[in-house]
Amino acid sequence: MEDRRSDIKFGSSSCRGSGEASATAGGVGKGKKSRTPSLVLGNDEREASAATDIRSTWTGEKKIKIQDTPTSGGTGKVAMTMDDDSADKIVEEQEQGPDQIEGLDWDQDKLNEKIKCYLQQLKCDLPDNEDFWVHCDDIQRRELNERLALYRIRAYKEEHRKMTDANLKAIYPANFLEDEGYCELYELDFEWYFDPQYCDYARLQDYQRLMLRNNGEYEDWEEYRNACSTLESDQAFVQLWEKLLSNTKLMEFILTNRSYEPLKRESVAFYHALKIAAELSCIYKPLIHFGFTEFIFTVRFDHSWDKYYAGFFGELWKRVAKQKVELLPECAGLMNLRCSFFSIYSSFMCLITKSFLSFNIAQMNFKEALKEVYYEGKYTRGNFEWKYEFESSNPGPLEHLYNTHLNHIDEKAEEGVAYQLIMEAAKKIFPKRKTYYDYAKKKLGIAKEIGLIPLDPCESST
Repeated sequence: MEDRRSDIKFGSSSCRGSGEASATAGGVGKGKKSRTPSLVLGNDEREASAATDIRSTWTGEKKIKIQDTPTSGGTGKVAMTMDDDSADKIVEEQEQGPDQIEGLDWDQDKLNEKIKCYLQQLKCDLPDNEDFWVHCDDIQRRELNERLALYRIRAYKEEHRKMTDANLKAIYPANFLEDEGYCELYELDFEWYFDPQYCDYARLQDYQRLMLRNNGEYEDWEEYRNACSTLESDQAFVQLWEKLLSNTKLMEFILTNRSYEPLKRESVAFYHALKIAAELSCIYKPLIHFGFTEFIFTVRFDHSWDKYYAGFFGELWKRVAKQKVELLPECAGLMNLRCSFFSIYSSFMCLITKSFLSFNIAQMNFKEALKEVYYEGKYTRGNFEWKYEFESSNPGPLEHLYNTHLNHIDEKAEEGVAYQLIMEAAKKIFPKRKTYYDYAKKKLGIAKEIGLIPLDPCESST
């Protein structure tokens, strides 16, 4: 039997290609591969490595396989590299975790043994046997094509989305669907498609055949496609990610407390992730390793660079926008005193004085504000072209970013509200590449919308 899944094994390059080009026209090309090897423990040798040498799998010198340089779109001049030391230094104020976290007082051998124990409880991967990887026969292919056509119709015609298969078939009988080419052309308008190669295999779920397009926003689209994760596995993976995020204080403590070595911190974090995964049970083991690497990066990025840039742009906003409506305390007191002694005349003079003072304070332009923030020494990590920003008569890249993303924030906004808006702007200016969590979350939403997820999902055929 030739239908072994070795050519689509998770973490390897697919010999058959993505299938997207043959599915639709006009798609974006394959995304660039990651800088470092994928963290796939799909065989005994790699699994042994995971249990005995965690550093070699996801805590080596180049442990962050995904984008490690936040870069603003369009400018090409605003970027910095991220490493363990810089990320730790940026987090100025640590939120302390509990006094005792399970695993912190264990030696590395005990921790590795616990990790190995939980890894053995996880579902390994898709079956790797001849009985599973068989092609559809003619009847199975026709039934599959009809199902896929109904999904496409629901996506294309919103009024049909809540209709059952039986009701849709009454409107679109089998001969109509066949004459229409099973509505494959509808996919040209979608951000997803059904992979034609995965459609060859009879035992896969329709969910596994559904793929998001490679539009360049995902960190490692080819690996996500090759994962071929089931509905149940993706649902469990999303739960795992969100449960870890709900323990933000614990995760921050583990990942950024510099009293422990990075290997120790991340080993303990991995142990806690595996404990949750073991409870969910149906997550494929490769997703755990790959997803945990991405989770580590996301937590470190969100709680270092996002906070750093929100603070940086917040200080600029206070000087450029907020001061337009602020008065010096001594001037405000003087005017209040004058208003108490003089009535109409005093009120008139106060109005003129306030206008004059507001006008003068507003004269701090962006370059002056930037110089002041820079020379305070707190926000100097960015690999910006500071000299150009300070000396050029034209607006520099930073000023352009400020005018584009922050200039609209109301100068009278309360600082708490303004900070949230500035944080959102910082995330847009320096976006992260999307991870498998983002991929799975979006795919699950699409699957639900087109009726691919049953109301009472049954056990996976895998």
